[in-house]
Amino acid sequence: MSFRVEEKLNINKSNLGAFEKWITDKQAKKIYPDRIIKSIYFDNESLDMHYESEEGVVPRKKIRIRNYISKDNDNKTFFLEKKINSPEGRFKTSKRIFNHDYFLRNGFFEPGYGACKPKITIKYLRSYYKVFDVRVTIDQNIQYFKYNSKIKKNDENIVVEIKSQNLDIVSHIEKKLPFNRIRFSKYSRGVLQTKII
Repeated sequence: MSFRVEEKLNINKSNLGAFEKWITDKQAKKIYPDRIIKSIYFDNESLDMHYESEEGVVPRKKIRIRNYISKDNDNKTFFLEKKINSPEGRFKTSKRIFNHDYFLRNGFFEPGYGACKPKITIKYLRSYYKVFDVRVTIDQNIQYFKYNSKIKKNDENIVVEIKSQNLDIVSHIEKKLPFNRIRFSKYSRGVLQTKII
């Protein structure tokens, strides 16, 4: 477990080309093939994780089971991930699990939240780059699915994330970027768009 800096940029379809040109001009290197990410988010009956994210409460958590879909893997590898925002910073834990069906059926108990069950599935296409020794990801074709429901919503937004363990490097890049920072939670947007509340 390690702390990291994570910033998100306001990118849409109309200026995606300008952003891609910017990272190309900065000698961006593609570090992984594009792949589809599928995440199933858990929350309690009161949707406390959603509301804490919306209100910017610290500390707060997001919990998900994630699957990476690409030509290079068997698409059957699942990870239980916890993203934690604390007064000290942000960090993520991730461990491979072999019984994801059990969690989907029964949920789990999370201290501070109680019984948590799957609420929403989110799928999107992610591209990976490295610029100035910082990882930059581009997420597009975002889709939200209310869990165990036919309700599906498409999100026209494109999310660019800058991630590093070095705050100084991220701040340096932000000063050079001609794009605005935003707060963007796929989980909370999915909750609102699929009308889980």
